[in-house]
Amino acid sequence: MIRLKVQHIDFDKGLIFVKSSRKIGQRHLEIHSKQYRLLDNYINEGRKKLLSVETDFLLIGKLGKPITTEDVHYIISTLKPLYPDRNLNPKTTRQSVIANWLNDKKLPLEQVQLMSGQKWISTTVKYRQTSIEEQRELMNKWFPLG
Repeated sequence: MIRLKVQHIDFDKGLIFVKSSRKIGQRHLEIHSKQYRLLDNYINEGRKKLLSVETDFLLIGKLGKPITTEDVHYIISTLKPLYPDRNLNPKTTRQSVIANWLNDKKLPLEQVQLMSGQKWISTTVKYRQTSIEEQRELMNKWFPLG
């Protein structure tokens, strides 16, 4: 997130390019219609007002400089009172999003792997939860009692 640059946003194709890192593969994420106007307003108005130094990084903090990892941790920590029973940090937030895509939105495993940038499908499958009904069906299919 902190490495995104303005040129990684392609409004014509409706995509955000996320570069690979040591742990995560590169990917293109779709800009949804609700996000399009927000991103456009941020880039062409809000971001320009915030800038205090010349940079092509997309996300700018309140001091006018690109946000850092510490800034992301701080922003998420301000939300902890809303979720007192949760271990809220960037890692658990990412894990929650991946689990939501798989278990609530029922997106295909391969699509979630691509969107999350995980290099190995075995990493993505760890987030899938099987309901009791699905477990019962699998048991009956592979280990019938009679």
